[in-house]
Amino acid sequence: MTSSISAKCACGALQFQSTAAPVMRVICHCADCRAATGRSFCETAFFHTGHGAITGPQSVTSFVAASGARTERVACSRCRTVMFDTSDRFPDIIGVLAETIEPPFVAKPACHMWVSSKVAGSDITDGLPQHAEGLS
Repeated sequence: MTSSISAKCACGALQFQSTAAPVMRVICHCADCRAATGRSFCETAFFHTGHGAITGPQSVTSFVAASGARTERVACSRCRTVMFDTSDRFPDIIGVLAETIEPPFVAKPACHMWVSSKVAGSDITDGLPQHAEGLS
C-alpha cells in the first residue's frame, strides 16, 4: 500500500493529495510545457483522478495542445505556481508537476516525450526512451 502523496504550490494555498502512486512520470519537452514552466522541459507525474483531491484557489487556462487535445493547465490563483495539467485525451488522469510534490516522493521518469520540440542544442543523455511526440 502506498502512503499519501502531497503536492503544494509555492505559497501553500493550492494543494493535491493522492492515496495512490502515480501511473507514470514523464519528462516533456513540448513548447506548451516549456512556456508554462519557463524551463527547457517539464517533469510530470500522472495520477488517476479517483485517488486524488485538489483543494485551494485555482486559475485555469484552457488551450489546444500540440496533440490536438483540449488541455487545461491549473495554477494557484495567489502565487501563480503552475501545478496541474489535464487533457480530454486522458480524462481520468491528472498530471502534477513533479517539482511541486513533497519529499520523499520517488518515481523514476519512464521516458522523454515531444523531443521533436526540445530546445535546440540540448542533449538528452540519461538513457531513458525518447518519443518524438506524445504517448498514445
